[in-house]
Formats: sequence, structure tokens, C-alpha cells
Amino acid sequence: MSETYCYNADPAEGNFTILNNTCIRDPRLTARAKGMHTYLMSLPSNWRLYKTELVKHFKDGIDSINSAIKELVEFGYVEITEQTRTKSGKFSSKAYGFHAKPIKKNAEDNRNGFAVTVKPSTVEPLTVKPVLLTTYELNTEKQKTELANQHFEGSESVFVQTVKRLFFGEYPFDAKFENEVLTFLEKTAIDNTQIEAYLDYVYCRTKMGKVQKSFEGLYHKLALSSSIVRDFKLSRQITSEREDATLQKLEACPVCGHPANVLTCCSNCGFDMQDRDDNAKVFKARQILNWSPEEMAAYEKETKLLSSKIPGGRAELLSNTRLKEQYDRELAAIDEKFGLKKVED
Repeated sequence: MSETYCYNADPAEGNFTILNNTCIRDPRLTARAKGMHTYLMSLPSNWRLYKTELVKHFKDGIDSINSAIKELVEFGYVEITEQTRTKSGKFSSKAYGFHAKPIKKNAEDNRNGFAVTVKPSTVEPLTVKPVLLTTYELNTEKQKTELANQHFEGSESVFVQTVKRLFFGEYPFDAKFENEVLTFLEKTAIDNTQIEAYLDYVYCRTKMGKVQKSFEGLYHKLALSSSIVRDFKLSRQITSEREDATLQKLEACPVCGHPANVLTCCSNCGFDMQDRDDNAKVFKARQILNWSPEEMAAYEKETKLLSSKIPGGRAELLSNTRLKEQYDRELAAIDEKFGLKKVED
């Protein structure tokens, strides 16, 4: 018994997809149907996509997929080019041809209760692999489509990701900034493995500097400063020497008592060991440690919401004393709401 399959009846050549806008702009169709149409139209020629495989490529279930195909059939974007029945009279298979634009259906095309608009193709399927889209791999034995084991990583560079982390998810610079900094660092013999550390260092130096116009402007200026590069290299050397001396230096975490490296976060409770001498942070972390997971999640949700309301993001918070005071007051209100006490006297 053969299976129901779909194929692209109007394929475009090449490792790209050219789509006619008719379906995309058709107000009669649901987003689900348009998405299905776009996906099928991206397939190469001589490509059969069986329903048993199609369902693996979408989070939607088989009912949703059938509904989308039925909708496209109704409005003429899909034709049923082949149907076979078992001896009992039940349909055993169908072939759905997807078209870029709606095809016209005529009354005389109805045969045995279903529409046949085109004579089924008698061309044998390819027995060798054609040039395919990079996201697919052909199984020539069964003529089925399988999604390749390809992971689509985020396209943002480490540079952009680091800047966004520092600026509360924002990238407040123009498109030339990254290339300017990377070209500058290449000339100063700072390799790519140090990019993130360098951007962090520039951020710390920016906080120490005198902001005249904007925090972002000062950061931009310092990132391209030869003196900052010199200081960064010196700090890396000093830090490396200190890390070598304290690599095995462990202390009991002041929050949970678990042994932890003084330069990192505690692997048991996540407390930053570099804040171990800050009594306020230690006292607050000890209280949170005793919370239930639900309480921790609720507290984190509210603090993140507070941070998202800061106009200009973290940079503005650091450079605006009045805004910082307001933020501290609202954070204190959240702490009070959750029953967090202030540091013990």
C-alpha cells in the first residue's frame, strides 16, 4: 500500500526559493495554510514528501497539517493528481501537487467523486541524489524526505552578543562599530579569544570615567583607545598571575557553606564568591536560598520586569544618579513584598 505524498508542481531551480506573492497575500487563507504552502514550494523538483515524514517537520499534529492541505485544495493551490483505492473501496494513497498560483477547476474534471486536473506523471523518480536544498537529505531507497541534522545557531557574533549582555539586551551602536573595534584590536595583537574579556574591561572603565554626553558614547571612544588596550593587556597579565596563585584557593561559600573558588560562583547555590565580603548581598542571598523554587521564580520575574522598565537600559542606570535611586527604592519595595529583610545590624 503506497502512502500519501506531496510535491512541488512549480519548482524553482537553485539553492533558494522564489515565491509568487499570490498565496502569501491571499486573505482567504490562514497563516497555517500559507506556512504549509511556502514550505512545500521550497522543495526541489522530483521531490516527494510523504505525510508520515511531513508531520515530523512541524510541531503541528497530523490533523493540523491535513486541515492546511484541505484549505489549499479548496482555494486551488493544491491539486490531487493521483488517487488509488483498495479492493474494499477505501482510498489507499493520494498525490498532492502544490502550485504557486491557484489553478482553475472544471466540472468535467470530477471523476469518481474526486478532482483530477492533471494526468499523473509517469516519470520515474530519480535514483541518484540531485542538487538539493542544504536543509534536506534525500532517501532514494524510500523516496522520502528527512530533515537533516542541522542546528541553526544564532547568527549574532560573540561581539554583538557581549555588547547586548552589557547593555541590557540592546545594541546601541551603528553597524560599523564591530568592524572598527575588531580591526583596531587586530592591529594591537589582541586575538579573538580575548574579545569578550576586552569588551567587559572597556565597560568597567567606562563606569569609572566621566560621562559627558552619553554612556554609550564614552564606551565607543574607550573601545578604540590605545591606552585602554595597554591597560587591558597589563590587567590580563596581573589577573593571570593572581589566578595562578589562587587557582586552587577555596573558601566556604558564605551563603551555603559549600567549598567554592574565590574567583567564581559557588557551584552549589550560584552566589558570586567575589561578593563574599558584601554583608548585604550575603544576607539577602541566604534568605533567598531557603525559598521554594516557585518563590524564587516569582521574585526573579518581578526583578526582571523592573529592569526592563529602565529607560536607556543599564547604561542609563549607571550614569543617572536619580534614576539609580528610584531603581533602588523600587527594588527595595519588591524585597519587602517578598519578605526579604535588610542586613542584620
